[in-house]
Amino acid sequence: MSKVILTLSLAALTAVSLTACHRHRRSEVVIGGHQLVVSAQLACPDHQGRLNRVSQAADGQSCTYTGSDGEEVTLTRTMTDGRSAQDLLQAREHELAALVPTPPALSQSGISIASNQTAADGSDHETDHTQIDLPGLHILTDGDRASVRLPGVNINAAGNNAHISTGFGELKNATIDATDGAVRITSNMTDAANLDQTWMVATDAPGPAGWRSVGYVARGPLSGPLVVATVRSRAEHHHAHGNDVEFDDVRHLVGLSLR
Repeated sequence: MSKVILTLSLAALTAVSLTACHRHRRSEVVIGGHQLVVSAQLACPDHQGRLNRVSQAADGQSCTYTGSDGEEVTLTRTMTDGRSAQDLLQAREHELAALVPTPPALSQSGISIASNQTAADGSDHETDHTQIDLPGLHILTDGDRASVRLPGVNINAAGNNAHISTGFGELKNATIDATDGAVRITSNMTDAANLDQTWMVATDAPGPAGWRSVGYVARGPLSGPLVVATVRSRAEHHHAHGNDVEFDDVRHLVGLSLR
């Protein structure tokens, strides 16, 4: 059960940190739900937080940054070229996922928590079962499984696997799936006019080229063009909410080319 509690604690921290980051940065750019406009040339400052620019294309359509721990961030002004924005990003996910080890099957929202277990002698008997119901807080544990319900956050865990989904208004489509040695984070705040999507996979073991973490932040009008920041990191002990990859800086960098 200690493994479940540890997983839940780390997962909840990640969910809350991701929520704060997304909510704050979105309010800087999207006002009144208007369709975003992408600049003809990307805004590529010398520095953005802990990111430092190392190259910039002459046509203003791309630039590259490195982070304090050697992360590589490539910012591109990406045309959809007749494809849907979702199809374009799905292809990007496949490309990036090939750079890291294929993680074990990550837990899904279908993890269920049994209300009781059958003892060895065949009788119904509650085993390591806890249920707490308070206003705004519901916790159910059964063996190595646990379910936690908080306002706007649902967590299901089984052993070292956890699935977290958030329902903070604009963040109702954010999910975190974690298992031994791997985590996947997705956040999709796309609305009727604009795409706003974040995706990341991090693994303990390095891929063929040494990458341990890959992901992207993409924003822009659904019809395109999009501003896409692709992130790759070889750093160990990577956490999306920590200091290894500055996703807050990445999102702010993306927002500089939108109005």
